[in-house]
Amino acid sequence: MPKLKCSDFAKHVLNTPLWPKQEEILDEYFGGGKSHACWALGRRSGKTLMASIAAVYACFVLESSYKRKVRKNENSRICLLRSRKQLQAQSTKEREMVHRYYC
Repeated sequence: MPKLKCSDFAKHVLNTPLWPKQEEILDEYFGGGKSHACWALGRRSGKTLMASIAAVYACFVLESSYKRKVRKNENSRICLLRSRKQLQAQSTKEREMVHRYYC
């Protein structure tokens, strides 16, 4: 597990505070060696936000470990898709987070 926990990455790098349960879910997922997650959470519980943070965290903090899992000349993606409209909103949130991280 990397030294920077996902919840700390969200708080300090992305400037996005999380609720305690969101911190627990993300840190447990990335700290437990899991490769898939299915979050069955209620409405307005922050699933899209957590998926956005998880994707950006995996791309920047865990980049080297994920690169080892991808075959040569292939791409890897992490996504949450429920509807086309949510996919567009998800992509916008990821772009905003990446922009904040580099700018």
